[in-house]
This record gives sequence, C-alpha cells and structure tokens, in this order.
Amino acid sequence: MFADKRLSCFWYVLAASVLFMSILPNARWIDQIVGDSNMGRWVHFLAYATIIAIPFAACRKRKGVLLPLVVVMAGILLECVETLTTNSVARPQNVLANMFGVGAGILLGMNLRTMRTAARSENKLNVGNHHSTSI
Repeated sequence: MFADKRLSCFWYVLAASVLFMSILPNARWIDQIVGDSNMGRWVHFLAYATIIAIPFAACRKRKGVLLPLVVVMAGILLECVETLTTNSVARPQNVLANMFGVGAGILLGMNLRTMRTAARSENKLNVGNHHSTSI
C-alpha cells in the first residue's frame, strides 16, 4: 500500500488503536488520559483525520483510498454498537468529531497529493531547462 515501510507500520498501528479505542467499553480510558475536558473530541478528530489523510496523500491506487474508509466506518460502527449494547449514554459529540475528522483527512490528503504532484512536475520541468539566460 505504501512505498515507505515505516509509514505503513505507523498507519497500521494507528488504525488498530482507533479500532481498539472503539471497542473498549464506554471509552472512559480516553477521558482518564486527556482529562474530563473537551480534549476527547480532539483526540477522535485527530485520529480519524490522520487515518484518512496518510493513505490519501501517499497512495494512488484505489485500494489505498478504500482501506482507510473501511477502517473508519468499522470504528464508527463499533462505537455505535458499543453504545447500544452497554446501555450507556450516546455521545453525539464524538460522532461529529469522527465525521469532521474524516472530512478534514480527505481534504488534507488530497491537498498533500496535489502539492506532491505539482512539485514533481515542476522538478521535471527544471531538469530540462539547462539553458543559460545571461544577457
């Protein structure tokens, strides 16, 4: 999926941690780590944005774009199932943070891919122009 093995390992660990975060009951361990403030929503937002942005920026194949979407949908589905089965209070702010993270990750990944493509084409143009422009 990725050309760089370190990047792929980082992405797989991050994806597994998001799925693990979705499975744990009540997700109270996040509140213990970051406090009872609104930081839990930011953790959700950043995690989902990163999971989406890395493959969108690094991969050109369709598999590289579909896999993070499947992981994200599985994480959101697991959070919903966990809320329904444990009779806990639903946290719509986490779902909104997840959705905004997905949107931000798509936009960031596409922007990074466009910037990388533009830089490559500019480098190819500069390599071909070795003419001196002295007057």
